[in-house]
Amino acid sequence: MIISDRALRSQTKADDFKVPLSLTVATVEVKQFPNEPGPSYLVYFREMDLATKLNKTNLRFFVGNFGKDTAGWVGKEVIGFKDLTVGNPKDPANPGGTRFRLPEAK
Repeated sequence: MIISDRALRSQTKADDFKVPLSLTVATVEVKQFPNEPGPSYLVYFREMDLATKLNKTNLRFFVGNFGKDTAGWVGKEVIGFKDLTVGNPKDPANPGGTRFRLPEAK
């Protein structure tokens, strides 16, 4: 058996969102990673088996739409997608970053 690269990861990458995904927040975890100045916010979605670490832009999206109390984010629906206008300093030949938006009104 060959183990996939995805099985070796614990967090999503922008490429996991090449196709926009409808997601529901399951839980939010605050974690302090070594060599990072402040806490990181990891969002787990019901539809995915990996956590998504929020950068400042995505953290502002969640706070702006759902409030500062992460307990209020649980059950909220978002669309996750890869935004190709976001630069990728680690790999300039592969631009794009994860972004979120609210679903369209039904």
